[in-house]
Amino acid sequence: MTAARSTTVLCWLLSLLVVFPLHGCTIAVPVESPGGDLQSQIRAGYLLAKGDRVVITTVDNETHRLRVKEITDEHVHGYIISVRIDDIAALSKREFSASRTAVLIGGVVIGLYVVGKAAENSAL
Repeated sequence: MTAARSTTVLCWLLSLLVVFPLHGCTIAVPVESPGGDLQSQIRAGYLLAKGDRVVITTVDNETHRLRVKEITDEHVHGYIISVRIDDIAALSKREFSASRTAVLIGGVVIGLYVVGKAAENSAL
């Protein structure tokens, strides 16, 4: 492996170190409505807030992933789509997961070590 190629591989792997944690460090946690009425709890602002990353399942069994931009009396608005509150059957929030983050970072570090050793051995 040439020096330029090993540098390219290393840069690619380092970019993955930045990109993958953005996706792999969260987990979807179901949201339960304490009062039993999910829709009224959403309207009252108890369950969702601006910026929440959510997975919404509607009564027609469609799944929508969005980041909450605004909540009105009728809709949960994301940056791309909106969902009628009356159509929401289930709700999950994407939350940070320390264990998934640790596993992901550990895997990336081990991968970088293996690639570095392979590049070192091929240079000899």
